Amino acid sequence: HDWESAVPLRLMVTCESGDCAVQIPSHSDGGYYELERFTADGAPSAEETAARLLMQAAFGPDRTSVASLAADLSTDAAAAVEGWVHAQMALPATLLRSYFRSKANPRLHSPLATGGVRRACDASSRWHRYAFSKEDVGKALSVSEENGVYSWRVNSEIRVELDSPSLAAGEYTLCAVSESVDGMLLVGAPNDACTDLTSLTNPTIVFRSQAAIDALFLLPASSATLTPIAGVADAAVLDALVGEPTLPPCTESILRTEGSEFWRFDGRLHLEQNTLDSPAAGAESELTYKSGCPNVAKTFLTRGKCKLQETCAPLVFGSQL
Repeated sequence: HDWESAVPLRLMVTCESGDCAVQIPSHSDGGYYELERFTADGAPSAEETAARLLMQAAFGPDRTSVASLAADLSTDAAAAVEGWVHAQMALPATLLRSYFRSKANPRLHSPLATGGVRRACDASSRWHRYAFSKEDVGKALSVSEENGVYSWRVNSEIRVELDSPSLAAGEYTLCAVSESVDGMLLVGAPNDACTDLTSLTNPTIVFRSQAAIDALFLLPASSATLTPIAGVADAAVLDALVGEPTLPPCTESILRTEGSEFWRFDGRLHLEQNTLDSPAAGAESELTYKSGCPNVAKTFLTRGKCKLQETCAPLVFGSQL
């Protein structure tokens, strides 16, 4: 009856025109309520059925997919469900391998069986403006002074020339590097366990002596440009190459632009386009891949798509008598 309270909480029930309602208070002790029984009036609508199917068989519905499927369910529900399942099976597979290949970009210096190295001056090669990277951690840093110019070298390779003595001439160990201009740079004594540290900033690559500048490869603005990488500080990729796919010389570790900026090459993994319908092969594969070209295992995904390529496995004929 509408004058009775709900037990055990003694909640007041209010009824109007045959509909009754009760306000359930929140639990002060953090407990929860359990819905033991629910009676729905009538069959679910086509939209509700479509939403339920998409939540159970896909990654969730949106209004467009619900409306499209609901229209088919209103005509012939069984045929609509069967048609939707077959349509999903016909879609291209969303493979983890493809996603990984589109995102993979680790540093690499020599070809592997799984990929090659994108060379300096190649289109899409990567460059940065800071003098030191995380790869330098643990290496010896040598600072020398001549005519007021301080040259910083790692393994005899000159990285930067500074006109202020932020670090006295001598031998050091690179202990920590933040990869950005003016990022953190910690150095310690030579052959040290990085206990007594000097805090500096990662300098912008710059050269003071004209001889050092003239020895660097000049990137012609008419042939290529360096495009900044979104979300990555002081890094860019080489693109817009005109004519040949590479710019000689391709062994330079540092280049300069016509705007007097200096950039250091950052070797990265090069994964060729290698799809089921267009497997990688040819001179580029032979050059960048240690094993000649990329190979993948035979699986149900590659069934009927594998191709014999001489660059991968030269044909060898034998005979038996």
